[in-house]
Amino acid sequence: GKVYPLEIRYSDKPWRQVLDRDFIERVSSAVLTADRETRGDILVFLPGIGEIERVRTRLEEQRISREVFPLHGSLSLKDQKAILKEQDRARVILATNVAEASVTVPGVDFVIDTGLA
Repeated sequence: GKVYPLEIRYSDKPWRQVLDRDFIERVSSAVLTADRETRGDILVFLPGIGEIERVRTRLEEQRISREVFPLHGSLSLKDQKAILKEQDRARVILATNVAEASVTVPGVDFVIDTGLA
């Protein structure tokens, strides 16, 4: 396979294992930072559907310029396949950890892993 350059960065403050408003704000902030730093897709791993929806709502409130898509096993197969296709416009994909080991999403060049699953 291809080898791609990789840069690993860690948050300046440790993640707490509490899925509260602070968690949603920190994830949203990390996505907004990634939005400024990359033109490719941003993939975010979150522990569950509830966190995906809360982060998606927060990003929409902050008027992120990219379209935001959820990716989890409860979506129809048609919707999952649509997300896995490369798009012309950069996007944010909010995924559960099921996607972490089982799929490759073309176009992603920034990954945020909350490490909670």
